[in-house]
Amino acid sequence: MQVEPSYQVELDDALLNFWLPKTKIHPKRYQWYTNWEIVDKAANITIGGIGFVGHADENGIVEMGYMIDQQQQRKGYATEAIRAMVNWAFQDEVVEAVIAKTAPGNFPSQKVLLKNGFVQIAGTEKLLAFKKKRR
Repeated sequence: MQVEPSYQVELDDALLNFWLPKTKIHPKRYQWYTNWEIVDKAANITIGGIGFVGHADENGIVEMGYMIDQQQQRKGYATEAIRAMVNWAFQDEVVEAVIAKTAPGNFPSQKVLLKNGFVQIAGTEKLLAFKKKRR
């Protein structure tokens, strides 16, 4: 996969300092603490990853992150993966909303979130926050 260097550093850090230790601590809820691979079934290749930052907090909110191979962007994969993960999350009756954050200049990511029914709820110079509530 082609990944921007800054994202690669973030992925490496997440593997060592989040996904592995958190799945060990929460074996019965590991799905909320791991990276789900996004696979192009026709080509049988991994084209990205998506996951949550843990199970719902006391307000029923979960945070999600995602990344698509640079060569595979703008093909609808992120839209499909986000839709599937949000639908999966809302199967848990505790989950009331999903949050996702993206850089202010990452317009494709913002577009994908809006297309999936997220609304912008906050923003700084470094990150914009989007939220989708359970219907």
